[in-house]
Order: sequence, then structure tokens, then C-alpha cells
Amino acid sequence: MVASSKLLTLFIIPMVTGTISFVSSSSLMSCILVYSQIKLKRVVRRILFMFCIYDCIYSLGSALGIFLTPKWTSKYALGNLITCDIQGAMIHCGFAGSVFYTLSLAIYYVAVIKFNKKDKDISNKPFEYILHLVPNCFAIISCIFLAVKHEYGPLASGHACWLGVHPKNCLTDPDVECERGSLMTLQYAKWLAVIPFLLIYMLVFCTMMIVCHHIIKQKRKADRWRMQTREREKSKLCCCFTKREKPRTIQKSTENEVTTPLSSLPPAQKKLMKMQKALSKKSNTSGENASTPFVASASRSGTKQDPLAFNVQQVKNKIRRESMLNHDEPIILSSNIPHERQLRSSRKSSRRRELNTQVEQNAILQCILYVLSFLLCWIFPLITRIYGITGNPAPFPVVLLSRIFNPLQGFFFILVYSRPHVKSIKKSNPELNWFQAFTVAFKAGGDNDFGDNQMEVVDEEGIDVPRLRDSERERRQEIVRQQYKRSMSYRSSGVHTEGNNPDVSNINDKVADGSIQEFEFERSNALNDSTVVEGRIILSKKDEDKVDDIKV
Repeated sequence: MVASSKLLTLFIIPMVTGTISFVSSSSLMSCILVYSQIKLKRVVRRILFMFCIYDCIYSLGSALGIFLTPKWTSKYALGNLITCDIQGAMIHCGFAGSVFYTLSLAIYYVAVIKFNKKDKDISNKPFEYILHLVPNCFAIISCIFLAVKHEYGPLASGHACWLGVHPKNCLTDPDVECERGSLMTLQYAKWLAVIPFLLIYMLVFCTMMIVCHHIIKQKRKADRWRMQTREREKSKLCCCFTKREKPRTIQKSTENEVTTPLSSLPPAQKKLMKMQKALSKKSNTSGENASTPFVASASRSGTKQDPLAFNVQQVKNKIRRESMLNHDEPIILSSNIPHERQLRSSRKSSRRRELNTQVEQNAILQCILYVLSFLLCWIFPLITRIYGITGNPAPFPVVLLSRIFNPLQGFFFILVYSRPHVKSIKKSNPELNWFQAFTVAFKAGGDNDFGDNQMEVVDEEGIDVPRLRDSERERRQEIVRQQYKRSMSYRSSGVHTEGNNPDVSNINDKVADGSIQEFEFERSNALNDSTVVEGRIILSKKDEDKVDDIKV
């Protein structure tokens, strides 16, 4: 009774998980083709779409297990040899195609993350054709070859049909003819399924290691940059603008006498030389050191013997060096660009860099999740196969986990695919639970085409451009339209520009052309709390309301 219940469990579980995976892969295909606005215009979507096709075939073959398996294999089976051939072809074709397309997906993410390839670089080269050609050729050709050779038969466990023999004793008894399978069945299974699967499994695992190594390398580089940026900048400035100071020495005036006539020196040097001569004469007539006058040849602020002695050029150089060490880099503005717009463009560039970082982090996380889904779904069948190679029966928990996770790769893939959109929806709508956010994401196409990851489209010219919603596009057009109307109302209501500034003399014409959206003007009565910035008046909210009341 216990063995019968376990057998029934092993028959029912693949039907349930296969149905879940079939529905998930079909939903992912509908998300890409029906609901999404960019559909198949990205390489990753084309790869995922082809994966879903093969996964639907494999999941359907697993879900229809006992309905297609021949009756004599178990008491729960309902099929025959023809349905067994159909199931074997479905399982082999779906297995080969989905596994190879998982490798194509991993290679794509390595090209994007590790080698910084864009969609247009991958789609315009034979690289994408190889990613599609190898999986389709291997899956279709091997499936047809095995069908022609009549190699599809019921497995020893009796839960499905794949590469097997029927009757079971046809290989050992020469008097029994094999209706399905032959002596080459094990070799075909080895070279067309086991070895390719092991190679792909190792390659996918290596791609995950490459991505993880890239993450660690980037993190270490960022940490070093944060810790050493200030020290490097300081050392560079010191190397460029400073000189090693020599010890201050007091030398006799006879060693530093200037032989150049005073008439050929500039006025500042003349004054300095006259001051030094007067001080030397004074020192000759005072104190016990009157016979040995001293001047500071390398001093910047005098010495004890001669506090007033200094070197003007050294003082200038020292001040210049110190000011350059402590001076921030100036913001260079164009003469015809307003200061506010320049600051706004710098903020936009910083937001663009943050967005690119978010896109890269999202791609890395998506790659890792896809790879982990594949490894989780196929690790237990691999362990079961290893037990079979060694001749020992696999434990029941391992077989049970194999039947549970093996068909669920499509289910995991749709969760990973919709994860960025679900995350952004929950962030903007905290009152929604995960299932509600997933429903909204599914109706919107499953992927976050307009959110944080900013999915790009390859247009007809091969240029990556961000897509906007129709509502967002209309909103921006309305903003531009209102700004233009406001500028025309300013122009017709007596608000005039500064005539002394040549950069803004034709500002109304520029506003009318749409080349700029902000302009400088003067108004005597309406501006109370406004701010003046470099000759321009920046309206406050209260003043803007006053200006809006001006009739055209």
C-alpha cells in the first residue's frame, strides 16, 4: 500500500507541476506578444520567447504523462505506442530546446554585463543568429532522427516515454524482437542527451561565476576609488604644483649680491633692492653683528636676524600653490546658457548615471536569477541520473524533488521576468500585495518597459531609444505648450527683456521658436519676492501667479 501510494504520488506530481509550467510559459509568451508594447524588439525577449515555446512542449509532455504512456507500463497508464512516440518526441524536443536556449540566455547576459554589448551590437551581427540556430537545429534534427529510428519507448519507471526499449527483455533475449529501441538506444541517450546536458549545465554554471566575478571586481574597484580618491587627487596636485622646500639658510650678502643694474629692473624689483640695501646699511651700524650683514635669500617671511627681509616671487608662488591645493574646480558656463539650465543639465546627467547603474544592477540580478532557476530545476534529475549510472536506485526524496522541480522552469522564468515591474508597482502602490502587483504587471506586459530599468527599443535605424507611455508623451507636450503660451503672454503684456545684455536681446524670438523655455525679463510692479541671479529675475510661485493673471 505504501509503495502504491508513492507510485501514485510520482505520477500525479509531474502532471500538476507540468500544468503550472505550461500555463506560466504560455502567459509569458502572451505578455511578450500581446500586452507588451515593445514585443520582440529586444534580443532578450526573442530568446525568452523561443525558450517558452520549447518549455511549453516539454511541460505539456510531462503534464500528459499517464494519458500518453502505454497501458502495460503501469495500472495508471492509458496510452499506446503511438501516443508514446508523441510523448517521447515532445519531451526530447522540449528538453533539448529549453536547455540550449537557457545557455543562449546566459551567454547574452555575459555579453551585456561583462563586455558591455548593446542590443543593436548583438542584433546586427551573426551573434544572435548563432544563439538561435544552435538550439533549433539540435532540438529539431535530433528529435526527427530518434523518431525515424523508433527509439522512443517507455522508461523503466513507467511514468513517461523517452529513449527506452519495449519489450524490456528484447535486448537480452534474442528470440524477442524490439518494437521500440535497439542496442544503440543507450548510446543515443548518452550522446544526444546526457553529454550535451552536462556540458550546458557546466557552461551555465560558469556564466554565473563570470557574472559574480564581475560583480566582485566592480565592487572592489569602487571601494578602492572611494577610499583613495582624495589621497590621489592631493598627491597629484602636490606633484604638479608644489616643489620640495629647501631648508632655510642664512648666507652672507656677498654671496647673493645682485650685479644687474637697477635701471634694467622693473619698479617692484627696484623698490625691493633699495629696501634690501637700506636694511643692510642699517645692520652694519647696529649691534655686535654690524660687520657681518645678512639677508634672507630663500625666505618667504623674514628671519630673526632680518624680519623685514622677504622674497616677493616666493610669496606669490607659495600663495598660488596653496590656493590651487584648496581650490575647487570651477564650473565653466557658456555665455549663452543660463546658470539654472546648466545646473539642471548636471542634475540630469547625474540622474542618467544613476539610471545606468540601476539598469546594470537589474541585468546582473536578472541573469543570476535565471541561472539559479535552471540549476534548481535540473540538479535533482542530474543526481537521479548519477545514481542510475552507478547502478544504485535513487532515494525516494530525490526522485520526488526531481518530479517536483524538473517541469517548473517556465514558472520560475515568468517570476524572474516580471520581478522588476512587480517591484516598481509595489513601490509606487504599497497597499497592493504581491499577487495584485503581479496581476497589474501581467496586464501591462510583464516587464517594466517604462519604469526604473528603462527598457530600450531598437528602432528601424538601429538606435536605442527609450519608450514613453502615450499619457506621459501627452503630458510633456502639454507642458511645452503651456510654456509657449506663457512666453507669448509675457511678450504681449509689456514684459520686456534686458536691452543691455546682448545674450538676451532677442530672447522673445528664441522663446517663440521653442529653442529655449526660460527667459530673462524685468517687471516693476509684479515682482516682490523674486530672486535676482546674475542679472536675471527668477520668479517665485506667488509672482508666477501674478504674471499668469496678465491678460493678453
